[in-house]
This record gives sequence, structure tokens and C-alpha cells, in this order.
Amino acid sequence: MSKKDPISEADRFWDVESFLPQKHPKPITVRTSNTDAVTVEVPGDEKTVMTASPTAASTIPARESLKDVPRVDINIPLAEYVSENPFINSVRILLWPSRYTFYERFRRDALRYFDRHGMECHHVPFFSYMPQYAQLDVNQRAWYFFWRDCVRRGEMPKCDMSYILLLVYEIINLPDRIPPQEGLELLCRIWLSYRKDYPRLDRYLCEWVCDYCLINQLQPPYRELEGIIPDIMKAATFKEFYIASGADSGADARLVSLLIAFSSNYYYKNSKYITPETEKLFEEHIGGAFLYTYRRLAGIDPRFDTTKNEAMKVRFTRDAYLGALCAYDVKRKIEIEYFAFSRSPELRMVTTDIIKCAENHIRSYLGIKSRLSCPGVGDRIKGVIGEYFEKAGMKRKKKTQAEIERESYEQLYEARSSALSTDAALEIERKSWAVTEMLEDAFREEAIEENAVFQDHAPTDAASDVIKNEPTEEILIEAAQEEYALEKQAFSLLLAGDIAGFTALASERNMLTEALVDHLNELSFDFIGDITIEAGDGISVIEDYREDIEEWMNR
Repeated sequence: MSKKDPISEADRFWDVESFLPQKHPKPITVRTSNTDAVTVEVPGDEKTVMTASPTAASTIPARESLKDVPRVDINIPLAEYVSENPFINSVRILLWPSRYTFYERFRRDALRYFDRHGMECHHVPFFSYMPQYAQLDVNQRAWYFFWRDCVRRGEMPKCDMSYILLLVYEIINLPDRIPPQEGLELLCRIWLSYRKDYPRLDRYLCEWVCDYCLINQLQPPYRELEGIIPDIMKAATFKEFYIASGADSGADARLVSLLIAFSSNYYYKNSKYITPETEKLFEEHIGGAFLYTYRRLAGIDPRFDTTKNEAMKVRFTRDAYLGALCAYDVKRKIEIEYFAFSRSPELRMVTTDIIKCAENHIRSYLGIKSRLSCPGVGDRIKGVIGEYFEKAGMKRKKKTQAEIERESYEQLYEARSSALSTDAALEIERKSWAVTEMLEDAFREEAIEENAVFQDHAPTDAASDVIKNEPTEEILIEAAQEEYALEKQAFSLLLAGDIAGFTALASERNMLTEALVDHLNELSFDFIGDITIEAGDGISVIEDYREDIEEWMNR
């Protein structure tokens, strides 16, 4: 044995690998696969040669079988019809273009629970933004079934908004279980019974009832909703749906009342001459004169031919049951062609001036001298309005004894008529200057006395502050100019298409952009009678109202 080197032995202590078991490397194997083409048989009439691995499946589905999968063309309408409403020209009902499944469970639950009845129980609170059966616990579910039975019988106990929406969703999603006419009556009953407690129902159901009727080819429930039609018109996006039916004897009267409310730039109810004594007179005869004029000129004046004027024809597509819980099988696209009375500037102008002309007749009847200008109506329309008031026996009232006495008293202060005379004029001028000199002397002496008193009794600081703080004419003018400054600036930006500037203005005033849009639309209702800004994909001014906005801004 050779003698070991002591240094090498010391270094070996740190050789960790020498203490580990030896590893034997595994042999490396190379796998090969055969990629030659082989012939395989597939179902069908012919054999096809395909390139495949020997380990591939023994059969491959035929390419032709993919053609057998049924596909529905969403552009083919499920229904296409002409409505009895003279304002609606045609309606096409189409399938929803994209399939979704996240509300399928709701429809399955609705079908499962449709025939279930409830036992009498106490109300249990429930709240949900999008109520569904799966969100109800045992007690809430018991109350819902009991309350639903009451509603079906015509009884309407108080309950939470979420239960109401849940039942509305059930009616919408079960057209195969609830006959359409029965479903419409149920929706109207719910709407009318709970709208005072929950005003938001107007905003929801005015749209959903419209969609329900269009999809199921039902006439609008004019008689059921007659009392709230003006409120519906404020919230509805498709106002013409709720106007009139050809078979309805009161169609003209309903249209005229809506034209006065929503297609006029003049709101006669704000007239300063309406008092508790005259209010009934204005209500009766402005509407009466307008209805008489409309019926006389509907077939003559093209501005009144609201159901044939091609300039008023509009086509648009609406998404059915927007904002509601709705399964894919029920949701629809609705294409509508209609005559938009609310977007006709020409009809708006003539409507405004007919109202003004009718008020002029009423003012004349009451003995009021002031008159409104109405350049939009010609002699023919003025003649028709005059016929109405003549038939109504509304000639100018005879003067009362008090009016006669007042006029005779006022005559005492009228200038006496006499022939022109140069000498008389010179004499009047001489006397005038003499009186002027006397007044100047008197005021000069009075000013000297007041100045002496003022030096002894100087005004206190408080009194001087009052004098200083009194608003000057310049301040009052500036305050008047600042009225509607924000609104005019916002409208100017939108008319110029400066959306970034509009958003910056809203941020400057610590407002959300949507809040500023809502504020401008509310203001638009006051001076136009309709919203003027659309906020869908982007914010934009409705072109039909551009001139109305500019006129208001320059007023």
C-alpha cells in the first residue's frame, strides 16, 4: 500500500460526492412513429383516403354530417304585421341575435313553480336588484306564493318592490303558460295598483308593456291606462305607441291632448291670466279649439296629416324587455316603422301657434287687451279657430258697470283735444320755465339746510353699509345673465360636438356626466316638451331639436 499524502486526505473530507451512492445512467431509447398514409373507412357513400397515424381512431366523422346541424336565420322575422294604431306602419319580430344561458335556470324555476299555491302567512321583507326564485329563503318563498295567489284573484296586498318585479319577470318569461291577453291584464293591474308606492314602475313597465304588446300582437291597453297616459308619455321612449287606435272613438281627443302637452313650445298653463276663476275656461276651450281645428284640417293641411307625411316616418330597432330578467328563448329584437309626431318641427310650430291663437280668443272674451303673436298659422287656421269660439258663444263680454265707471274716471285724466296754436305753445313754455326756476330755488335752499344737519348727524357705519350693499343696476344685470349660464354652456359644447369639454364642465361642477345630461333633459321638457340629448353609445343632441335649443339659448 502506498503511503498517503496527508494534505490530499484532508482535502478529501470536503468531497461530498464521495459519500453519495453511485448512479447508473439509464439507457436512451429513441421512439419512432409511422407517418405513412393509410386508408380508413368513414360512414357515408364513398371511401376517403386520409393521412393518419396507425394509432388514430378507426373511424372519423364524415364532413357532410356538419351540414345537417339545423341553423336558424335570425334575419327571418318570427312575425311581421301592420298595427291598428295609425301611427305604426309595420312591426317585425326577430330572434335575439346572440345566445346566452345565465337566465335559463329562472325560466325552469318559473315553469316548476307556476302551479304552486301558497298558504296564508305574514309578509317577509325581500330585496334584490334582479330578483330570482333561487334568492328566496323558505319564509320568503311562502309569502311570494301566497301574495301571487292574491294578485291572480284581483287582491293587491302591500309588498316589497322585489316581489313585484319577480312576478313581472315571471309573466314576461312564460308566454307558453300565460295567455297573452291575460298576461297583459295582469301587468296593468300590478302597474296601477303599486305605482303610487313605487313610482319607478312607470319607467320600467311603460317599456315592458309596450314590448309585450308588440311581440304578442296586442293592442295597447288604452282604457286601462287612460288615467296615467300623460305620466307614461314622460317616461316612454316610444310615445306614439300609447297615442291612439284606429278603432278607438277617443283617438283624436287623446292625440290632441298629447300634442298640446308634448309637441308645443308654449305651455299655456303658465299664463299669468289663469286664475282659479278662469282655469276651467282655459282647460276646456284651448283643448276644444285644438280638437275642432285638427278634425277640420287633418285631411287638408299636410302638417296635420300625421299618418301619411313621409317626412315624419322613422325606422328603429328596439331591444325587447331592456333591463328586465329575460331568458334567451323569450327575448326579441323589434323593428318598427312609424310616424313620429313628437319629432316633427313643422307640427310643433303649428301646434304652438294654434294654442296661442286659442288663448287670444279667450283673452278677448275676458276683456284682456294683450295678445300673443302666432305667425305659424295662416288665415285659414285662424278662421277655423274663430268658428269654434263663435259656435261656443264666446263673444267678447259686455262691459260691467265697474268697468264703465273706471273708464269714465280715466277719461278725466286724458289730454283735452284742441286746435294747434303757436301762441298757446309759447305761453305753456314760458310758464314751464317759471315753475322750473321756482323749484330750483326751493331745492337749493333745502339742500343747504340738509347739508348742515348731515354734518352734525353723520350716518352710522351700519347705515352706510346698507347703502353700500344695495345692489346696483350693473349687479342686477349680471345676476340675470348668470341664470342658466351652466345649461347654456353645456348645450353650446354639445351643439359643437365637444364631448370632452362637456365632460370637463360636469367634472368642474362636481357632477357626473350622466347627471348633467339628465338635468339638461329635464330643462328641455320645460321649454320643448321632450328630451333633447341622447346618451346611448355616446352623448349627442337630437338633430330635430337643434334649432329649438339655439332659439332658447338666444332668447
